[in-house]
Amino acid sequence: MAQKKFNLMAVISNLRAGGAERMFIELLLRLKESFNVSVACIRDKGELAPLLEDKSIKVHISYFKGRLDPKSLFNLASLLKRENIHIVHTHMYRPNISGAIGAFIARVPVIVSHVHTVHQWDTKRQIFMDKITTGMKDKIIAVSEEVKKAYTEKVNANPEKVRVIYNGVDSQIYRADKSQSELRENFNIKNRSPVIGIIGRLAPEKDHITFLEAADIVSKACPEACFLIVGKGPEEENIRSCVERLNLADKVIVAGYRKDIPEVLNILDIFVISSVREGFSLAILEAMAAGKPVIATDVGGNREAVIDGETGFIVPQKKPLLMASKILNLISNPELRAMMGEKGYQRVVKKFSIGNMLTETSELYSEILDKKGIKKDS
Repeated sequence: MAQKKFNLMAVISNLRAGGAERMFIELLLRLKESFNVSVACIRDKGELAPLLEDKSIKVHISYFKGRLDPKSLFNLASLLKRENIHIVHTHMYRPNISGAIGAFIARVPVIVSHVHTVHQWDTKRQIFMDKITTGMKDKIIAVSEEVKKAYTEKVNANPEKVRVIYNGVDSQIYRADKSQSELRENFNIKNRSPVIGIIGRLAPEKDHITFLEAADIVSKACPEACFLIVGKGPEEENIRSCVERLNLADKVIVAGYRKDIPEVLNILDIFVISSVREGFSLAILEAMAAGKPVIATDVGGNREAVIDGETGFIVPQKKPLLMASKILNLISNPELRAMMGEKGYQRVVKKFSIGNMLTETSELYSEILDKKGIKKDS
């Protein structure tokens, strides 16, 4: 007779094609081995929902007109009761508020929230709402020590209530040995050109302009260098305008959104993160898993991922000259690139694997369930 499992529902805005959403899907697919997993989206399903539905994980829509809308909260609470949910795991800011309140109303035994960043909390109302709902939660997961520190300070939370569980990736997906020639041809990149890339949402906080200003400096010293920008978002027009303004049209490829991230990483020689804000960058972990040296700005949890001088370089934000000098250093030193890339790969395998994330998350659930004396038939 199969052993009964606890019922776990993840509450999220939607399952759009974002890095955090992809990672959460990978986690849920693995949690399915030990829990009856389902998902509630408070906006819409999103394009990645079939990845879960194809594996027999139910994806519900529990639409919210506003994060405190009474009818929306009642509908979510009703769904949680109907599905006899033992654990609610909310994900990102709005679900961390609405999902926690809905779970509290439904008297779900275990409520856990996942905090990726607190930088977008720029109003007193947002901070006040999180302060109120913190008391409803058993634990808060922070994706880095830096996020934990910022969260506890902002909402005056007990540090004991916040557990750091780092994001994780499946290194085997990115380590696959694939030929570079076809993709280089598709991008019209010459075989010997060093390729410096940045992958992520085209948003103001990613500060692609500093990356382009660094590219301008590098291209003057190394004319054969090629720069690749992958992603979509509201800053695309500004980025393209900056490329034209700096006369970099023959050096920079703005590739848009792509599904083949492991293959794109495979053609890079150097990976760059130029953000002015980060929680804990999944893009950095993916690049390290692909064996690439990383140049990252000294923000958020970047320093917790990248070991300066070992797996890459940490540079101050908005300093294109310093960023360019590190890029040129790596371009001229292939042995250093290879060494840093290998050390980065080993670091991901040991510290930032999806397996580690799965184990630590499962152990957190079990710890709370045991502490509360909750049994599978309750």
